[in-house]
Amino acid sequence: MINKFITIIMLIGSMIAMTGVALAAGIDANPNPISLNVNEGKSQTINVTSDGPAILKFTIDGVGFNPADKFTISIRDPDGITHNGSEIQNSNASGWASPATFIVTYNNKLESNDDYLLKYKVFWVGNPDPYDADSVIRVQITPTPEFPAVALPVAAIIGLVFLFQHRKDKEE
Repeated sequence: MINKFITIIMLIGSMIAMTGVALAAGIDANPNPISLNVNEGKSQTINVTSDGPAILKFTIDGVGFNPADKFTISIRDPDGITHNGSEIQNSNASGWASPATFIVTYNNKLESNDDYLLKYKVFWVGNPDPYDADSVIRVQITPTPEFPAVALPVAAIIGLVFLFQHRKDKEE
């Protein structure tokens, strides 16, 4: 009986310890979501904190799509160096110290409204399993009105002005 009790206590203790490890890291994206118009670029600040090892690699994955197909992406690492693409890795094996800030800039290549779910992944030194967090890019397209949509109302107003002027001249 006492062995069962000790086993249960050890299981509960290990579950608490694993939960504590999972909560010891965080990725915070600000602002979230990002709203982009056609050919517009905006930046998002990604703050990464960890009580554990340093950060070796930072990646951006699209859920159901390749982010490079939809956006031009650049990432400024904690050392202030800007990289093009959706993945950067520290050339120094000791990695970036935590807390670290990454600045991600997205330039929109799209011409239709949609929301895109992104996953930011952080790989720690000595740990092959990433820690990830979600972010949303909301693409909002403001359409430019076509020529007839603008020209027809203007022509109608000019026509009414001439009509009223013609009636006025006829009455005199």
